[in-house]
Amino acid sequence: MGGQDAVRPKRSGAIGLAGKVVLHLVAALVSAGAIIVAAAAWRLSQGPISLAYLTPYLQEAMQFREAGLRITLSDTILTWAGWDRTLDIRAMNARVVDQSGASLIRVPVMSFGLSARALLRGRIVPTSISIVGLELRLRRMADGGIDFGLGEAAADESGQESDAVLAALLDVIGGARQGDDDPGLSRIRVVDAEFTFDDRMLGREWYAKEANLVVSRDLGGIRGSLDLALELGKQTALVSAHGRFDRASLTTGIEIRFADIEPASLAEQFGSPDWLAALRLPVSGSIDLGLDSELRLLRMAYDLSAGPGVVDLPEVFAKPMPIESAAARGHVSPSLDSIRLDSLRLTDRDLSIAVNGKIDRVEAGVALDLSGNLQNLPVSRLSHYWPPDVAKDAREWVVKRLDGGRIREVKCRVQLTAKSLSA
Repeated sequence: MGGQDAVRPKRSGAIGLAGKVVLHLVAALVSAGAIIVAAAAWRLSQGPISLAYLTPYLQEAMQFREAGLRITLSDTILTWAGWDRTLDIRAMNARVVDQSGASLIRVPVMSFGLSARALLRGRIVPTSISIVGLELRLRRMADGGIDFGLGEAAADESGQESDAVLAALLDVIGGARQGDDDPGLSRIRVVDAEFTFDDRMLGREWYAKEANLVVSRDLGGIRGSLDLALELGKQTALVSAHGRFDRASLTTGIEIRFADIEPASLAEQFGSPDWLAALRLPVSGSIDLGLDSELRLLRMAYDLSAGPGVVDLPEVFAKPMPIESAAARGHVSPSLDSIRLDSLRLTDRDLSIAVNGKIDRVEAGVALDLSGNLQNLPVSRLSHYWPPDVAKDAREWVVKRLDGGRIREVKCRVQLTAKSLSA
């Protein structure tokens, strides 16, 4: 027993010595790692490091053989923008070229995300691309068709060059994964782009700077989002769009959201109808679109809110109509010739106006079928809402003789044909 007790201190001392050695070794490794990281950070802070040897591998990985397109790069560099940023692998002076070598799109700077699994297997597989400062153009043609342009090809009137590039990118993103070590390109991000919406149907162009676009793959389709600040004359409106393409049905759903757009500003810039200029109040809301495989409209729904402000229509109201708040929901037919008003509610203090119905565009003009409900209208303000040219004699008699009290509720239905409205 005594001999065993005598051995224990020696064994404990050996373990303690080994532990100290391990701790010193770990501390040395951590210190060496910190020195290496600090040295690498210092070197990267002095400027980018060329990774020219990666360039041919990236070019090979970014071939679109089925579309007859390929990407060429002048150099590849490693950059770092501070402790709160990751390392970026950037390709300089990237060009998308066709089989003849003609340049379709030129991108000064393009950064890549690479598959870690593929790197461990000795392969270069881009999983994401980020592009800075690309030109984007969306056209609505005179026949209602939609065309999307990218980069230098955005100015191509035929749209064939942009269509080829866009189709190749979407085909790669929307394709099935090749395996865990080859996930393929699954995300494209465009930052600080210049966006132009060329509406040939209306003969107008809208511009936006610092637009951000993200396109990514999901299970069964492709998702996309676009955020931009749209220039509308003196006003800049924030607009965002989120959409998804379903590979099975070949349909696309898009939701467009906007905030605080002044219709009067639109009228001033684009020469829109007088009734639009009469809406002197901020409008926010969303528009939901459904498109088929040819990007033709399948459905359109709207959900809008507005106010406070005024509606100034002298031919309808004797004085500008104050609006504390307004909300409207409804649908538009795919042919754009019928507007369904599921609900329109206007409020101003205690006054409330609710309207529903439809507005149809027919060969002879516009036809209305609307039902309305007005509540809590002060008689003293009746002259504001009673159009001067409607039942003039009755209006004059009522306005002159009644000036007190409150109209609790009025219900009405208006059905007007295109012929009666044009008379």
